[in-house]
Parts: sequence; C-alpha cells; structure tokens
Amino acid sequence: MKNKLGCSTHSYSKYSLERALDGIAKCGLKYVELAAIAGHTDHVVPEQMSEADYAALNKALAGRGLTAISISGHVDPTKSENIEKLKNRIVLANKVGAKFVNTLSGHPHTEEETKTLFAEMRKLGDFAKERDVTICFETHGGIMGKSVDCRRTIEAINHPNIRINYDPANIIYFIGDRPEDDIHGVIGLISHFHIKDKIGGPNEWNFPAIGTGTIDFTKVIGPLMASGYTGPFSFELEFTPEGLPTAEDVDAALAQSVAYIERLADANGWS
Repeated sequence: MKNKLGCSTHSYSKYSLERALDGIAKCGLKYVELAAIAGHTDHVVPEQMSEADYAALNKALAGRGLTAISISGHVDPTKSENIEKLKNRIVLANKVGAKFVNTLSGHPHTEEETKTLFAEMRKLGDFAKERDVTICFETHGGIMGKSVDCRRTIEAINHPNIRINYDPANIIYFIGDRPEDDIHGVIGLISHFHIKDKIGGPNEWNFPAIGTGTIDFTKVIGPLMASGYTGPFSFELEFTPEGLPTAEDVDAALAQSVAYIERLADANGWS
C-alpha cells in the first residue's frame, strides 16, 4: 500500500514480544504497533524501562527490519492514575520513533466528568505535540461510538494532536452499526486505522483473519483513501476468547490477512 502497513503485537497477546516481532517480520511487514496495554498485553512496560531497555528494544526492532509506527497504549484517561501511564506511553513512542499512541477515551458519565476529561486531554495533547506524537482515541463506544459521537468528541477537545484510531470491527461490536456507512462521518479526523474484521453482532467476541468476516473493506478503506489519508494501517487480530492454538496459527492468519489487503490494494489502486 501507499500507506505504512503494520501489525499490532497485541495480535500475539498470548506470546512474548520477541515471538510477536518474529511473526510480524516473517509475514513481510516492515512496521509494527507495540502493545503496551497495562494488565492485558504487556509486551512493553514503559514504567519499568531504562534508557538501556529502550536501546535494546530499538535494536530488537532494527534486527528484524521493523520500524515502530504506533503504540497500543490503551488506558482509561477518566481515571486520574492513568494520566501518568498515558504520558509514559507517549514517551515510549518518542523513544522508538513512533508517531501515534492509541488509547481509550473512557466513559465519562456526567457533563462535569466530560469537561474534566477534555481539559486533561488538551494538556496531554500539548505533551504529545512536544514529542511529535499524536494521541488517537479508538472507536470504543460511548463518546467514541458512532461517527457523530467521535466527531463531537474530537471537535470539542479541539487539539491538533488528538485524533481518531478507527477500528471498523469495534463499530459493530460496541454499537451494532456498520463501518461501511459510519466511516463517512469521521473522514478527516482519522490518523490511525486498525484493520480488524468481525463475525457476528454486538458483544460477540470474534475477530478473525481479515477477509473471513463480514466487513467490506473496499467500502471502508476506499473512502478513506479517496480523502487523501496518509496515516498508517495496523492489523489487529483478536480472534475468539480462546485464541488460536499456536503462534504459528497466528502467523498463518496474519499472512492470510496481509495477502487479502494487498489484493484489495492492487485492485483499488491503493498501492
């Protein structure tokens, strides 16, 4: 593709960072989204990292021909204790040369909680801007649910370094809408995109290899590319709650996903 195409190490959440990087590189990808999801996929834990650790991480990436494009740094910023964690993930991005940190928006329940969150995010946006990083709220329901909700949130925060990580499968999972229709409402506010497919309806955890679910990626990615989108795409394969039996099975699903998107790219002029 014309855009950078990578994979989140979260796709290998049952396995080590090293095994994830090996699998991603094996599939021919050159870019990676590092998972620093506290308490879930702790492939990278910036709270525990020294300068030597950052150097070792950069060496591990370079040795496999990989470049970090983003950090999967999902925390709930409505909880005060997570603000420092989000800062740490912005620093992590800067240390490895990644330009994006993906995170949750949380679910503020009152107008006052929403105002507090937005004010805090403007401060974090300044912190990120100083480090050449953009924070991307992921489509995850609530204030980042349908496109109208996402647009309202991003425009209310009104900071150039706060944008959207669009996850089409989450549009189905969290709100029961279709991304093929929904994405049109947030064109121009998306800076990062998760390539994730979906089987089943809302609250059904089934995110298979790309091209084997129900999402029409030509109708989702097409309008984005037509708008002049220059951001990265990152595969995120979450499968079922049981996951896949082996890391080699994840490799195979990722290779299948890459081949599918490359075929679409060739057919639609995205490459």
